Amino acid sequence: MGRPGVRDLAHPKRRALPGQGVCEGRGILVGLGLALAASLPARAWTRLPEPMPVEIEAIEPDARLEARMAPYRMVAFRLVPEEGRPMDALLSRPEEGVKGPVPLVLFLHGIGEAGPGLERMFRQPAFLHIARPPLSDRHPCYVYAPQHPAGHTAWISGSRTRPVRNLRLAMSGLFLLMERADPPIDPERVYVTGLSSGAMGAFEAVKKYPRVFAGATLVSTPWAADTVNPDSLNRFWTLLTRSDYERFGSYVEEAARALNAAGGEARVSHFPGRAGHDAWNLAYREPQVWAWLFAQRRTPVAGALVPAPAARPVGLAGEGMRVSALVPARPDRPLAFATDGLLATAYVAERPRQAGDWVQVDFRQPVRDGEIVAHLGDERGRGPFGPVVLEATTNRARYRTVAEGTEGTLRWTVRGGGILAVRVRAAADGDAPLAVREIQWIPPSP
Repeated sequence: MGRPGVRDLAHPKRRALPGQGVCEGRGILVGLGLALAASLPARAWTRLPEPMPVEIEAIEPDARLEARMAPYRMVAFRLVPEEGRPMDALLSRPEEGVKGPVPLVLFLHGIGEAGPGLERMFRQPAFLHIARPPLSDRHPCYVYAPQHPAGHTAWISGSRTRPVRNLRLAMSGLFLLMERADPPIDPERVYVTGLSSGAMGAFEAVKKYPRVFAGATLVSTPWAADTVNPDSLNRFWTLLTRSDYERFGSYVEEAARALNAAGGEARVSHFPGRAGHDAWNLAYREPQVWAWLFAQRRTPVAGALVPAPAARPVGLAGEGMRVSALVPARPDRPLAFATDGLLATAYVAERPRQAGDWVQVDFRQPVRDGEIVAHLGDERGRGPFGPVVLEATTNRARYRTVAEGTEGTLRWTVRGGGILAVRVRAAADGDAPLAVREIQWIPPSP
C-alpha cells in the first residue's frame, strides 16, 4: 500500500468509491456523466450505469514487470469490488513537474492481453508510444490500462444501456482516478482507445457512458452507425490495416458517412502497405492521430481556438484533401482511392519504377497559397529515390512540372491558380519502385 508512486491513488486507509453523488474528497464529480444526465433529455440512453463500490490495492511487481513498467513511470494496482472478481490495472503517469489538470487516455486491450498477469499487457505495447518522448513531451497525460481476465466476455455485451461487468468495473476505476489522481485529471479531456476487441470496448464505452469521453480512436475494428448513442460525443477515428479494410473497410466508411451526416465526426484511415490484423503498431506512433485526439474537448470553450498542426498530412477527414493511388497509377490504369495519408504510410509500387508512374493527390477545394511538400521513400524516408518530378494541375487535364529532384523531399510554393491536384511522377525507369511517403499542404503563416 505504501509503495512509492502509488500513494496518490491508494490512500493509507482504503476507501470505497461512492456509488452515487459527489465524492467528499476533493469535491470533484466522480459520477461525471451522472451529473450531466440531469440536464439531458430523459431517455433510456442518458441513464448512466452507477459506479461500482470499489477499493484500490497496490500491486508489488516482480523484477521483470518492474523493468517493463519503469520507462513509462507506471504503477500497478488492483480494483477490488465489494463482490466478485477483482481487476488489475496499469497507470502511466506524466513526467515529474507536470502540473494539472492533464488529460487521461483509457486503453482497452485485446483478447491476447487478457489476464491473469499484467506482463501480458506488454505483448502489444504500441499504445504506450504516447507515454514516451517525443509524444509525451507534446501531450503529457495519464494512460490508464485495466486488464480483464481471460474468458470473461471481454469489454462488450450486456444490455442496450447496461455495460458488461468488465467495462463497468474499469469505468469505476476511471472515476476513482478522477477523484484521487495528483496532478489532477482534466474532466474535459478524457479519451478512450482500444485495439481489436478492445476497440469494440472503446466504442461501447462511448455509447454507454455518454458525455464522459471527448474523443476515441478505434484500431482494427468495425462499428455501425445505427448503434451509436445520440447523446454521446461521437468523435471516432478508425484505423485499419489493408486486411482489415478488405474485410470491413467499406462497411466502416459507410457508417462514418452516416455519422458525419448526423452531426458526429468520424474519420477512417487505413495502411495499404500493412497486411494482417495489427494496425496498432502503426496507428499509435502517428503524431497526427494523437494530435487530433488531444484537440477534442468534452465541452467547447466559447471563443477558444484549437491550434492546427503546422503541416497537415493529406487525406485526413475534414482537411479538404484525399490521397489517390494505392499503387502508382499509369495512363492505362485508373486511380484507386485511399483515405489515410498518415506519416507511417508509404505508397510503394509492387514492381520497379517505369517512367510515367505517378502517385497523385486530389484536393476537394482548390489550393491557392501555402506550400506543398512531397516526402519520398518508405515510412522511414529511406531511398533510393531516383529522378522524380512534382506536377500540378488546375483542371486535371494538363499538368505542369513545378519541382524536380532526386532527393527525399520536393517543395513548391503555391501562388494562386486554384490547384486541384498534384502528383509525384517517375522521370525515368529504375530498379527501385516508386515510393512516396507523404504529401503535405502547409498553409501560409497567419
